[in-house]
This record gives sequence, structure tokens and C-alpha cells, in this order.
Amino acid sequence: MKEEKDILRKKMGEMRNALSDSQRKEHSQIVCHKLAELSKKLNPRIIHTFIPMSSELDVFPFIIAEFEKDTTIVAPQTLKGRELKHLRLISPAALESGRFGTQHPAGDEVFNGKPDLILVPGLAFDQRGSRLGYGAGYYDIFLAQNPQAFKLGVCYPFQLVDEVPIEPHDVQLDQIIVG
Repeated sequence: MKEEKDILRKKMGEMRNALSDSQRKEHSQIVCHKLAELSKKLNPRIIHTFIPMSSELDVFPFIIAEFEKDTTIVAPQTLKGRELKHLRLISPAALESGRFGTQHPAGDEVFNGKPDLILVPGLAFDQRGSRLGYGAGYYDIFLAQNPQAFKLGVCYPFQLVDEVPIEPHDVQLDQIIVG
């Protein structure tokens, strides 16, 4: 199964990296619009989100819009040992560089509460809510610790595949938004 996952990770990464800036922007705008519509329905008070890196969908316009509505925005700092440190976003402009090319909120305002909505990155998703991440297991652990949260994946159309290979520890998402 590891080999199957690695092949799918490589393929999705290559396809994502092959997108032009205009394609990435178009898909990101679609996703941000859908996220805004879903947020109106869910009305989350606390959103935990990834900060987009490299060729991931750019959900930052959604993050900024929610921040401006006084929604608490929390994003992870990737630590060693498959741990995430959850930091409150104080300003959309205040980001620091982290491990693996990630970014996280600047400062050290740790958030220990429970999010209402978790926006989850990934390389591939399927209609059942299965997700293929980057392979380190950070989000699998975090999602399992937050069963009350609405778990939402976002992806480009080609990242929605027939079936993602899963393992017993994988946590299903509640919904996938395709751009």
C-alpha cells in the first residue's frame, strides 16, 4: 500500500506543479467562493486552516475574509515528532516560515480550544471523504483528536480520484470542495 500511495503522491504533486499561475488562481477563486458559501451555512466561530504553500490551492482570500469577520483563525506550526502546534492568527500579514516549506502564524499565541471547522490540505481525495496527505501523519492525528469539528478538504478537479488507498488510522473528511 505504501508504494501505491507514493505513486499517487508523486503523480498529484507533478500535476499540481504543472498548473499555470492563471489556472491555479482560477481554481482557487472557485474554492474560496464555495468556502464562503459553506461558511455562511456552518457559521464557524473557530476555523483551523492550513496556510497554502507552493502549488496548493490558495485559500488565503477566504482566510482573510473570515479573519475580517472576527472569526478566530488558527493554523498549525509543524514540529518534529509528528506534532502540530496550533497558533492563533493575529494578522494575515504576520506569518513565519516553518518546516517543509510551510508557513504559520507569527508569534506564540497558542490555541488550545476546539475548532468548529478544519480546512485540510492533501494531495488526493475521493467521494467517500478519504484523503491522501503528504505522508507524515500530522493531520491524521489532529483530525482524530477533533471528532466534533467539520472536516473539509479542498482540491483541484484532478485531485478528486476514484479511490484513495486508506489505512485504519485514516480519518474520513465530512466534505470535499473541488475548484
